[in-house]
Amino acid sequence: MFPPPFEASAPDGSTVRIDDVDVLLALAAQHAKVPLSRLDRRKLEAALKTIHAPALHAERAVMVFVGRKRQQRLASVRRGVRRIRAFAFALAAIVVASVYSYRLEKRLGAKLDRARAAEVVYVRERRVAIEALQRLESSGLGAEARASREAAVDAAEDRTANARRRYDALANDYDTAIRGFPTMPFARLVGLPPRVPMSWELPRDR
Repeated sequence: MFPPPFEASAPDGSTVRIDDVDVLLALAAQHAKVPLSRLDRRKLEAALKTIHAPALHAERAVMVFVGRKRQQRLASVRRGVRRIRAFAFALAAIVVASVYSYRLEKRLGAKLDRARAAEVVYVRERRVAIEALQRLESSGLGAEARASREAAVDAAEDRTANARRRYDALANDYDTAIRGFPTMPFARLVGLPPRVPMSWELPRDR
């Protein structure tokens, strides 16, 4: 409760009715010639003496002023703590994301390299099988020589089939590993392809 109202003089000579602690603090700031936000206890007490504030009013004003300053300091500390926590959380998130991206790139990169190496082998074996078949069809060899050529074609086709199965298995392994969240967004972030085509999706002229 604020003590009974009293009359006080403003710096411009007018009279102010003091019926609230906020009015008293504002008048004290005017007498101290500083904004209320920059008023300190020493200046407040000096200003209260200047305006001849009664003891009860002065005591109440100082008590409220000190309490509000304490609350402001606590609020400032809390804001600082929240900012520090937010910064620490953001930094931790960045570190975790960086480590995750690095490990993901290494793991998926290794799978991608194996799939691409298998693709090279498959494409080469397929080309060899096609060339062997073309030579067989265009040659006018005898039965024995033709049988030897056919055996070579069969062997090339077997190697092609094995290479295709290995490539498809590695491509499927990569496609399965990269699928889902958060793997896919991170993979795109580091520049990895969203999938590896299967053997039947590869261009036939390769």
